[in-house]
Amino acid sequence: MADGVLYVGSGEDDGNLHAVNLGGTPRWSFLIGGYIWSSPVVADRVVYVGGADSHLCAVAV
Repeated sequence: MADGVLYVGSGEDDGNLHAVNLGGTPRWSFLIGGYIWSSPVVADRVVYVGGADSHLCAVAV
């Protein structure tokens, strides 16, 4: 979580990284394209998440 936004990776069902306001309102989704293996980490306005395909994805927020 960073700046009042929760970043959540979905499972095999849709392979998206989701950003959700603390009130539960969706902000955006980004298709990673596969199972998200790690917990998202936020640093310097970039969300990093690891996929089951052994790739690290970086999404600017």
